Amino acid sequence: MENVSYKSRVILAFGLLMIPIFIGVTGFILIENASFEDALFMTVTTVATVGYGEVFPLSTYGRYFTIFLI
Repeated sequence: MENVSYKSRVILAFGLLMIPIFIGVTGFILIENASFEDALFMTVTTVATVGYGEVFPLSTYGRYFTIFLI
């Protein structure tokens, strides 16, 4: 791992962070018919474990998806 540059590590970390964000936004849009902004907000607060509260009421499937995302 010594030959891997700092820039490569930052790009990898950013890419790995984007995977759950993409999955979360897509899931909230498909499951809950959320707008992109609401889905992004719900995803970031869930993944960051801030727990700000729900922007919109979640269905049962939405709650299961949130559990999966956590």
